Amino acid sequence: MRSGYAHCRMIVEDGRPVDFLHLEVNQSYEKLTGLKNVTGLRMTEVLPGVTESNPEFIEKHRKVVESGIPDQFEIYLKALNKWYDISVYSPQKGECVAIFDEITERKQAEETLKKSEEQFRQLFESHSAVMILLDPDTGKIMNANHAAAEFYGWSTEELRRMRIQQITSVTPDEVKSNMEKCRTAEQNHFLFEHRLADGSVRNVEVFSNLIHVAGKELLYSIIHDVSERTHAEEALRQSEERFRSLFECHSAIMMVIDPYTGNIMNANLSAADYYGWSIEELRRMRIQEINTLSPEDVKKEMEKSRTLRQNHFSFRHRRANGSIRDVDVLSNMINVGGEELLYSIVHDVTDRKKYESLTAFRLRILHEAESASVKELLMTILDPEKNEKSFDTLFDAFVEPLFLLDQNGTILVANKAFLKVFNKKQGTILGTTIDSHLSREHAAEWKKKLQEVLRDSVIIKVPF
Repeated sequence: MRSGYAHCRMIVEDGRPVDFLHLEVNQSYEKLTGLKNVTGLRMTEVLPGVTESNPEFIEKHRKVVESGIPDQFEIYLKALNKWYDISVYSPQKGECVAIFDEITERKQAEETLKKSEEQFRQLFESHSAVMILLDPDTGKIMNANHAAAEFYGWSTEELRRMRIQQITSVTPDEVKSNMEKCRTAEQNHFLFEHRLADGSVRNVEVFSNLIHVAGKELLYSIIHDVSERTHAEEALRQSEERFRSLFECHSAIMMVIDPYTGNIMNANLSAADYYGWSIEELRRMRIQEINTLSPEDVKKEMEKSRTLRQNHFSFRHRRANGSIRDVDVLSNMINVGGEELLYSIVHDVTDRKKYESLTAFRLRILHEAESASVKELLMTILDPEKNEKSFDTLFDAFVEPLFLLDQNGTILVANKAFLKVFNKKQGTILGTTIDSHLSREHAAEWKKKLQEVLRDSVIIKVPF
């Protein structure tokens, strides 16, 4: 027999029961109590002080002996520091038999569980996070904390009479499907819209896990109001969409560049049209492949922009067809997905710089014209050491008709003003002679004057 067994007789003194005498015990008695050689001893001798520490222990045995009605009870015997489950019956008058098992481990486990449940109850009820317990089969709200009552606007008692289907905006079938996902641990994170008592709807993030309470499966759900975050994310998405639309469709040349590597992260259609590479090709390139500066100098310039020391730059950029263009670049740091990038807007200033250069040249010529002869002015134009611009560019800077002939009078080059006077194109006038474009009278005079120039190196005036 694994259970303890003790056969005792009640001891009566002065007409009242005061103790019990051990008549017989089994080996399990000794094993479960740690007490030996108890036969013939009183209960108070075996367990000294038991009448003070556990007066109900002897009292329960007395009642069984006197009434003949069996009893079963659990008791903690302080003298042994153990819990016991005891069943007592009276086989005959004045005697009792106790069958018992030690349940200390079970009681400790129950006490631990009780404390755990109490801690959970306190955490659940007093926590500032919104919490509810759901029946995963029906969606019935089994419990809700004070934070849930404050958030939803119903009291905890009202919530306990409701189902989650009355709160969530999804269909009953979807609710059932989601609860099944939680039950099977397939998914425990959800985003829903929940309806409050005042009729308003809030975006919520729900974390649900399956727990066991009193042998029943329940869904323990923690709910976070993410309405503001959702609205902020939506505003950010719309802002990013607007930026993307402005970026992609804008007529200005725009690129987004990694300031550390020079990688072109993005480019708009205008950039593709301007540089001659597709957007996909540009995204595989580095700005060092476009900027004519050395890679080291490009890196230094990007560092200036990254540290906000400078955001306006003048560069020369190479295009897919090999042409070089003067550009002004405005760059600012932006944050995209937590990554620092350079947002650059590129303006082609080639024509402007050419115009500025020609204007400066014209002003210089006008200044020199005050003291120089026409021959000296022409020599100034032709002197490459004095002029950075090409001969054709400087030649076209004059508003007066100019042309250059060889010794035979053949036109080698003519400026735009000359072409305009004769209403000719450069391709149709080069290689011809001046007299072929003049009247017979003017042609004869022209030939005569040309001979004077070639013979005497003089400056002449010829009417057209």
